[in-house]
Amino acid sequence: MEIVELMMKEPPEKGDNYPHIKNLLLHRFQLTPVALRDRFESHQRRPGTLWSDLVFDLRSYLDNWFAGMKVNDFVGLKELMLTEQLKKRAPIELVDHFIDSRDEFKEATILSEKLDHFETVKKST
Repeated sequence: MEIVELMMKEPPEKGDNYPHIKNLLLHRFQLTPVALRDRFESHQRRPGTLWSDLVFDLRSYLDNWFAGMKVNDFVGLKELMLTEQLKKRAPIELVDHFIDSRDEFKEATILSEKLDHFETVKKST
């Protein structure tokens, strides 16, 4: 019911505007790119559902994750994938240091430079 009420508040001309409605719902339910990535990576097929339902759910999470990270082309996708791998492989103390900003990075080179700098400073102290 909450979704219907939310959409009813919108002007009729915006009711058919899919990007507007998607952004409205994402904002309302606060599905951040991080939450969408986590759901994409951990989502499981529910008992009694079809495999095609799982594909639909996964595709939705993936599409919205990419949209939230503003990935619009293959180069952007590669950078995001590389950055995600860096985040998974970084030692926990590096993750803790960048905890507020690590999810903002989507360019592997920028994140790797920050990680290198952190390790250099850490070694010199």
